[in-house]
Amino acid sequence: MDTRLLMDRNLAKFTINGILNTGDIVNNTIYLERSCCSAGCGDLSEPEWSDSRAESSALDVLSHWNGDVVATVLSQDYSTVSCTWSWNEAVPGGPVHTGTVPDPSFHGGGVGSTAMAAGCAKALRLQTGLAGRSFRGRLFLPAVPDVFGTTDKKDLLTGTAITAYNTAGAALFGHLNTNSCLLDVGVVVTWVVASFVHSHAQRSSALTTAISAANISDSFVDYQRRRSLGHQRHG
Repeated sequence: MDTRLLMDRNLAKFTINGILNTGDIVNNTIYLERSCCSAGCGDLSEPEWSDSRAESSALDVLSHWNGDVVATVLSQDYSTVSCTWSWNEAVPGGPVHTGTVPDPSFHGGGVGSTAMAAGCAKALRLQTGLAGRSFRGRLFLPAVPDVFGTTDKKDLLTGTAITAYNTAGAALFGHLNTNSCLLDVGVVVTWVVASFVHSHAQRSSALTTAISAANISDSFVDYQRRRSLGHQRHG
C-alpha cells in the first residue's frame, strides 16, 4: 500500500531529490505537520495542507536544504535537483496530491572536495526524546567530502566535520519548525518523524512525533549497503 494514503490532512511529505556526479540518485524525506495555535488558526480557518501550501513549503525546504545543509557539509560532487511534495485528502482512500518543485539554481555542495564513494553518507539522527523504532528518524546526507575524513582513518570524521554536521542539523531544525502564532492565533509547522508500521503490521494511520533535535551520533562515516557495487549479486 502507498503509505502516503495513511497520512492525515495536516501531514505532508517532502522529498529532496539530488544527484551525484557519478549519476547516482540520492533522496532525503522530510515530514512536516501543520497545527493551529491554542486559540485557533484565525483567517486560515483550517490547518490542513493544500496544493498551494505544499508548493510554497517545498520551495522553503529547498532553500533551507541548500543554505543550511548542502552548502556547508556536502561535496561539490552533489547537486540538488528538486523537491517533491505529497499530501493526502483522507485516510485511507485519498486521493494523494503531489507535485514537484525544481531547484531553480541546481545547487551544488559547498565543500570544494571530491566525495567519498557513493555508498558513503553521514546519518543525521532525528531525536524525539522517546525510545523505539517508531519514534526515531534519520536523514542520510550523501557526498561526504574526502577532506572530512582523517588522513590515517578515512572513515573517521575530523573535528571540523563533526562540528559542521551538527551545526547544519541544528540550522535545518530551526528553519523547518515555524510558528506564525500572534496572540495565540495562527499556524505551527512542526518537523516530525512519521511511523507507518508497528510490530510488523501497517498502522491504520501514520503516527507522528515532533522532532526535538537533529544531530550526528558518532564520529564515523556511515555506509548504505544498497548503494555498494554489485551488492545484489549472489555466488
